Amino acid sequence: MLFKPLHSLRATPRRAWFVFFALTLTVFAYLLLFRDALIDDAFLTLRYVETLYESGTWGFYAHYPSNTATSPLNVLLLTAFTFITRAPLESVLWLTLIQMIVLAWLLREIATLLGLPLWSWLVFVAFSANPLLMSTLGLESILFTTLFVAAIYFYLKKRFDALALTCALLTLTRAEGILVLLVFLFLLPSLRARIRALVLFALLLAPWYLFSWIRLGSFLPDTFIYKTRQSWGTISFWNGMMLYARRFPLEIFLTFFFLPFAALAWLRPVRHYRSLVLVLVGATGLHFLGYTLLRVPPYHWYYVPEVVGILLLGALTLAAMRQNAHTRFERMLWTILVALAFLIPLGGILVLIARGGVPLREAFIHTNWATPAQYRAAAEWVSQNQRGATIRMEGEVGTLAYFCDCQLLDPFGERAWFTEFVERQRAGTDPLHRIWQVNFFWYKPQPYFPDAHFVLRGYNGVETVTDPYLTAWRISSKWVRHGWLTFSAP
Repeated sequence: MLFKPLHSLRATPRRAWFVFFALTLTVFAYLLLFRDALIDDAFLTLRYVETLYESGTWGFYAHYPSNTATSPLNVLLLTAFTFITRAPLESVLWLTLIQMIVLAWLLREIATLLGLPLWSWLVFVAFSANPLLMSTLGLESILFTTLFVAAIYFYLKKRFDALALTCALLTLTRAEGILVLLVFLFLLPSLRARIRALVLFALLLAPWYLFSWIRLGSFLPDTFIYKTRQSWGTISFWNGMMLYARRFPLEIFLTFFFLPFAALAWLRPVRHYRSLVLVLVGATGLHFLGYTLLRVPPYHWYYVPEVVGILLLGALTLAAMRQNAHTRFERMLWTILVALAFLIPLGGILVLIARGGVPLREAFIHTNWATPAQYRAAAEWVSQNQRGATIRMEGEVGTLAYFCDCQLLDPFGERAWFTEFVERQRAGTDPLHRIWQVNFFWYKPQPYFPDAHFVLRGYNGVETVTDPYLTAWRISSKWVRHGWLTFSAP
């Protein structure tokens, strides 16, 4: 059984420590492949981490508070690790490693509670070899997954106080974590347990949301407003996977490989685990419905809750059907399917790594216009030639802002656009505007940045570079084959 020694350290200490170190070294070596392939939005998080670490400012730049970090807990954890590593990029590696080891232990414990030892093997391999999940390193996806699995563990152990606190941490990781709490509230055994869970949940969340409301001027992050006002035309969250499937067919096939097995969760042996099935289906369904109604653009990391739910449910179906097979034919059939569930994800991820090169230059799935190395080269040039300059940014800002000793003005770090939005809501009188007015009660306009000296502008390959520029860089990626990044006067 996977991680069985971790469950009985006293009985077999040598074997337990051997398994622990072998697992840790394997995961560490695997994560090293991705250290140069973080997506641009991961560097948005790291920019927050660096600013908080160096100046104590919650914002994109020192002394300019902002509220565009959608995962407060991820920023805080990465910042805490940065006090040890002295480098936010290194913190991503170490924090992810710890999260995956904790995830492995939780899966082993849940498998023991379910009486399905095969389940922990299937899930951990599926998580580790999932292209979409591995394309979100640096963001909060692995943290969200670990906390979601922890919530399941505490529910199965009937430790409802710990469940409520875990759901609060899940909500601090991503606001939609509250949907997970709603599903668990439906399954708690009594009204008293539900009220107690809600009180504990609110108490743990209160400090952050009071800080956000009073100090940052809003309960909601600025990105909620910014992202819900964005549009990709006819493509939104509900049909966005069709776009990714055309651009990344093998990656999306591997990402959703467990979907057919998850669809078989209605079979009799799986219904024995009814409460777990309800949690997975309910949390996944509510998340998909909520994001569909918001009509947000289909950024690939938005689909992490769906992918996690499908993996957990699909692995549950395979493990339950294999264990409860009665006839020789059924045992052979489900043994073959279990073997495929191991071999295809592992083989697929090896193909993707071989195709991308070692170490990887870019994530398996992303929508970035350039590789991290290309953006870093441009940022370092700006730092050497225009150190400390204020630059207006028209394009992706994360990697450039992290590596550049300059101030890149765009909606993630500069709140002039947000101040205008607040003033419009304060001027309204209908009920919706009244709600916004309560949300913005403490908001005060932030200090304005100096006027921009230059402009950094990205062209995605379809657009033609017409404006005169001082210098330019060719950029390309799996998403944008041929593009430009230009540096010009404003």
